[in-house]
Amino acid sequence: MTRPSRANRRDANEPALVKIWTDAGCAWYPQQPGQGCDGFLVVPGGHVLVTEIKNPATRWELTPDELRMRDECERRGVAYNVILYDFEARALIGLQDKPINDVHFIAYVDGDGTYHPTGKAE
Repeated sequence: MTRPSRANRRDANEPALVKIWTDAGCAWYPQQPGQGCDGFLVVPGGHVLVTEIKNPATRWELTPDELRMRDECERRGVAYNVILYDFEARALIGLQDKPINDVHFIAYVDGDGTYHPTGKAE
């Protein structure tokens, strides 16, 4: 059996992270490979978060498509959220405070331009 190409694989931790979000009432809209992110997370209250999931058990880097999407998002004031761990998934939707010294969690900017460094509205 051949392994799927890197561009067609999903990270092994994605189902567990998506479950955290859907159990909390969020909707997950996965994207096809090559679209620049793993999916869009729709959070109750009207927030849509651009989300990329990476597996911390493997060496990883953002693909060229992901880098382009990140740059386009950030140029427009929209965070590109890279999530590796379950605590980051919870923090992104406000179920847990941002962990100290976490270099992977990226806050988001909501629709009115308000920056939320802890991943939740104040």
